[in-house]
Amino acid sequence: MNENKELIQFAFNVIEKRIGNLKCPLCGNTSKDNFHISDQFYHIPSMTEGESVEEGQTASIRLKMPLGIMRAVPVACKNCGHVMFFNFDVVKGEE
Repeated sequence: MNENKELIQFAFNVIEKRIGNLKCPLCGNTSKDNFHISDQFYHIPSMTEGESVEEGQTASIRLKMPLGIMRAVPVACKNCGHVMFFNFDVVKGEE
């Protein structure tokens, strides 16, 4: 088993312990066997606090800028396809 897969399985076990039975927010699926855990992290840009664009302003000067990269654990419902992302650093207790 590769290191990523071991870390992701660890994260999923922590998620299950913290929230109990995982439930899909769209279809209500609660069967543990009906969720797929990816063996890869998804890297999602972390964004700054954005400012709203006021009437007459150019949107390009108000775009949010990436501050860093968040490692996310994707968990997909096999029943409806909805994907949930869990921040790995929060799950493992570093935030």
